[in-house]
Amino acid sequence: MINTKNGKLTPWVVSRRDTTVSVSGLKSSNRYGKIKRVGVFSPFLYLYDMKLLNQLVKVILENRGREYRPTVLFSNMIDNKLVQLLSTRHQRVERFGNQTYDDLVDMYNEYIETRKSKFQKPPRIAVPDMMVRDFFESNLMKIYYSFEDENPENKQIIFVKKRKDNEDYDVFSYIEVLLKKEGNFFYIITSAFSKDGKFLMTDVEEKKSNRVRLETRKNNNILVIYL
Repeated sequence: MINTKNGKLTPWVVSRRDTTVSVSGLKSSNRYGKIKRVGVFSPFLYLYDMKLLNQLVKVILENRGREYRPTVLFSNMIDNKLVQLLSTRHQRVERFGNQTYDDLVDMYNEYIETRKSKFQKPPRIAVPDMMVRDFFESNLMKIYYSFEDENPENKQIIFVKKRKDNEDYDVFSYIEVLLKKEGNFFYIITSAFSKDGKFLMTDVEEKKSNRVRLETRKNNNILVIYL
């Protein structure tokens, strides 16, 4: 602002103490007057909040509608065809398949040490991706031709095998892996450790069960093969 006193153009300096700005933006010339404030507006906090909000919106928009890309764990050639093993989001993220075996054992040990009731359920952990990869590679031909020979309508088979080197709780005695075959790609739908090799099964105990349990849902006609 410009002061035209005495016909000269001079800067008009305004002291911060002489003018108070309320929340509504109205000015008061009363130097010592008190203004009732509902809140204090901070441009720095406002800009920070807006920046944070914009970042959240950006993340939401970037991930909306984006499908999870399965992680390739293993590749090989069979019958001149590229065969791959892929880990799904449920296996790798939701069931901690991206963790190491030791990490998952520690998770279970922590549950045992801290549980407050015998009715408290243990954490639902998967077989680590690296163990499933080794399991798949060592039984590759058996798994591959099981799908070829059985040709299940739902393209899914549960493979179960007893561990020979288990030194932990008996719940780690068996490996169970549910695979789905699409073309030459094998997807790990889910997996689990168990003490009897029947975690993914319900009532039927035969090698080829018609009912299995996946989380809290029941699915029909899923073949179970012991390796």
